[in-house]
Amino acid sequence: MINKVSLLLSHLLSYIFTHIYFLTFTSVADSIFTNPFILPGDDQIFRIREEEKRKKQEAHNQSKTASVWEKNKVTAKSRTARLKDLLGDNVKIGNVLEAVKAPSEEMKAVAPVRRGEKENMTEYIAKKREMFLVQMSLDTKREEIRKLEEKAQLKEEALQRSEQMLEEVHTFLTYSHMI
Repeated sequence: MINKVSLLLSHLLSYIFTHIYFLTFTSVADSIFTNPFILPGDDQIFRIREEEKRKKQEAHNQSKTASVWEKNKVTAKSRTARLKDLLGDNVKIGNVLEAVKAPSEEMKAVAPVRRGEKENMTEYIAKKREMFLVQMSLDTKREEIRKLEEKAQLKEEALQRSEQMLEEVHTFLTYSHMI
């Protein structure tokens, strides 16, 4: 984090110094102060880019040759150290931590009641899997029942058509014998 900040500051300073140099030695200085949207010329842009590349390369080379203890590193502070920095050294941290950890009566009323026993993740997944398999089994059985009912309905309709045709044949035969 500190390394990033120092790199950002070095880029910012190089940018500012480049522009100060540009403003002091060019005749466009007055027009830049009146209109902030004027772009610098191509030669200035290339100079700025080259300067930034050079500084970045220098920082990279410096970090390559530096020992581990010389490099900037982020130091992680404990919670108590951060609290001491915020509150000062004369405050007892234990009392503050207990006050923060202990829920008030208002918080107890608002907070949901937690279960006494927490389920293990594998148990939870096993229960969900079992519920899924039972639901899938029920859906499969319902689908099979629906298919069987459709088959029974089709066979019943075929039987009714057969009976109707048989009756027609029977009436035809009885009518044909009468003539």
